[in-house]
Amino acid sequence: MISCKNFQSTPTLVIGDIHQNIQKLESTIYTLKGQYENILVLGDWFDTHVFEDRASRIETAKYFAEFLHTPGQYSLVGNHDLQYLYLGNSLRCSGFSEAFRNWMWNDEGKKTRLSILQSGNLFWFAQVEQYLCTHGGLHPRQIPIKIGIPTITMDKVYTWLEIESRKANEALTNCFPHWFWSVGKARGGNLPQGGILWLDFNQEFEHIVEIPQIVGHTPGDEIRQEGNSFCIDSTNEDYLLIPDLRNKT
Repeated sequence: MISCKNFQSTPTLVIGDIHQNIQKLESTIYTLKGQYENILVLGDWFDTHVFEDRASRIETAKYFAEFLHTPGQYSLVGNHDLQYLYLGNSLRCSGFSEAFRNWMWNDEGKKTRLSILQSGNLFWFAQVEQYLCTHGGLHPRQIPIKIGIPTITMDKVYTWLEIESRKANEALTNCFPHWFWSVGKARGGNLPQGGILWLDFNQEFEHIVEIPQIVGHTPGDEIRQEGNSFCIDSTNEDYLLIPDLRNKT
């Protein structure tokens, strides 16, 4: 079961997409040790053009499970994760490995997959201080009009997304579609914009003044910013400290 989380008043290290690069993840965690109490990864643990072998995927799956069972460590689910954790052809994306999904569902890999899902620390979205964190981002057109009357607030959006999360879990169980993993035109779909697992930051993201966001999913050389929202799927520095204690004396 995938849920949601509200991080308040605790320093949190938010880290971008992993894509099986465990060494980079561990380096970031070690370098910033002592500056945070919680770690939140934005998802996409699997699939890469660098570590394509089956052994790397299996190693990542086992690390992912152990990570989620370590106190203070959490993760959002990414589109590259969902296609292995659940069945359904509509979930597939680039880099998909049929052989690895078979492993995740056979007797050997089933324990690891269920350990990830039953950890209680895998989320569709999270709130870290004033920021809404999703894998891809939330587009304003996806928010029901009634949520913005008379004004849109983070509390209203969080409550609405909690309801949508329960609907998404039910849809996964029954192999039904849900807008969370809908694909926009920028990523090869037929919709104007993707859902929170697929929204493309460069071509589809629109900043919502009242809802600052931190997302991953869209790769780039550096962290990108639109308004007071950030995309941290970066080949270089790919994290944010919330709040950033490095600036405090």
